[in-house]
Amino acid sequence: MARDYSQLRIIYHHPRPITDTGLSGSQVRPYKMLNAFKDLGADVVEVTGDAKVRSAIMHTIRERILKGEHFDFVYSENLTVPFAMSESHRLPLHPLVDHRFLAFCHKSGIQVSMFYRDAYWRDKSYREMLPWWGRIITVPLYWYDWWWHLRYLHTLYLPSEAMGMKLPWIEQFNHIRGLPPGAEITGTIDYSQHSGTLKLFYV
Repeated sequence: MARDYSQLRIIYHHPRPITDTGLSGSQVRPYKMLNAFKDLGADVVEVTGDAKVRSAIMHTIRERILKGEHFDFVYSENLTVPFAMSESHRLPLHPLVDHRFLAFCHKSGIQVSMFYRDAYWRDKSYREMLPWWGRIITVPLYWYDWWWHLRYLHTLYLPSEAMGMKLPWIEQFNHIRGLPPGAEITGTIDYSQHSGTLKLFYV
């Protein structure tokens, strides 16, 4: 018997607008995850968009929660850049807006989970990807995000649990789960024309 998700109430957070025409994984996955929750029949409240739009939505949701409205959990898809650099201009003008909201949800008894998409900032290759003058801005902001995550996250989702070995103080998270990418089947394969071992090339 299929489970009924129609009573599930979710706050879906992503610190950028959601687009259905994304070309990178960091654009495609948030769109697909949002629609997956909706396809299940869950009642989803979106906290997405630029900082101004998100702030207005957050204010409304805070009021609803303070008046007693129930939400089952918050699911957040983060970025490859720190939260403070989520605007298109990348200037860190709003370092607190997302963290304060997620911390408020946690304090209100709503479990907060997040998909943490990469840990390049913790790898020596990051020095080759970004010049020193860029790293003196981004690395402290990554640490700032991480300090906040430790305080409000109930569940940390990673592309693979092994990625946790790259992240600091990972043992302080009680719930760590692998949440690898999925795929869409857009056609069919006629297995009758094949024999022996199935060989796949995955990128």
